[in-house]
Amino acid sequence: MTATDVPQTHRQITDEKIAALERRIGIPVRRTLRPHVVVASEDSIRHFANGIGQDDPVYCDPGYGRAGPWGSVIAPPLYLQAIGIREPVEWTPEQEAAMSGGDPLAGIGQYMIRESWTFYRPVQPGVTMMQRQSLHRVEPRRSETDGRISVRLTHFTTHLTADGSVYATTERTFHHADRHAAGPGGAKEAAPFDPPRYDDAAMAEIDAGYAAETQRGAEQIGRASCRERV
Repeated sequence: MTATDVPQTHRQITDEKIAALERRIGIPVRRTLRPHVVVASEDSIRHFANGIGQDDPVYCDPGYGRAGPWGSVIAPPLYLQAIGIREPVEWTPEQEAAMSGGDPLAGIGQYMIRESWTFYRPVQPGVTMMQRQSLHRVEPRRSETDGRISVRLTHFTTHLTADGSVYATTERTFHHADRHAAGPGGAKEAAPFDPPRYDDAAMAEIDAGYAAETQRGAEQIGRASCRERV
C-alpha cells in the first residue's frame, strides 16, 4: 500500500480525536528515554556552554564560580534541555485508558509555533534534575472556508529536583494540520520576502563587532546582579 492508498480519514483531525486529546490533559507523560546528562557536573556544564559558543567564566571557570554569589559555576539556562530524567509516573486505571491507543494525531502534520521558558534558579554541579510533562491545552480551530479542523496543543514541562524544588517551566505549542495541500479557499499566497544584503563595509562592521567581544565576568549589567534579578 502506498501513501496515496491510505484513506484520507486516517490523516484528518476529527471531533473524536479532539475528544481523545482532551481526556489526556493534565496526565503526566510516561517515558524512559535516558537524557544526555543525569547529574550536572562542571565538565558537562562547560561542554554545553562551549557548544553554544559561550565561554563566560560563570559557566566555565570553577575558581571564578566559587568566588561568585552562587559558590560554584552555574549552567546556561537552556542546559535544562540536556538534563532531566523523567519523574516516575503511576497512572490510575482511568488515566491508563485515556493514554492508551497511541498518538491520536499520528500521520498529521505538526509544526512548533511557540516555546516559552520561565527560569527560577540556575542548575549547579551535583544536581540531579527531573522532568514532569503533560498536555496542558487543546485548542481546536475550524476553517470558515472549508470546514476542516486544525488544532493547537500546548505541552507543559516542569524541571525540578526530587525534593520538589522547581528550576524552570516550559510551554511548547504545536500546530497540527493535514499534510496534504489546502483545498479550495484554504490556500494562501506566500508573503514576499526580501532577504537582507551585506556589502563589504557591512561585513567588516560585523566582523569588528565579533573581534571586540570580551568576557565581562564580574561586570554587572544594569543595577542588579544576576542573582538579585532571579
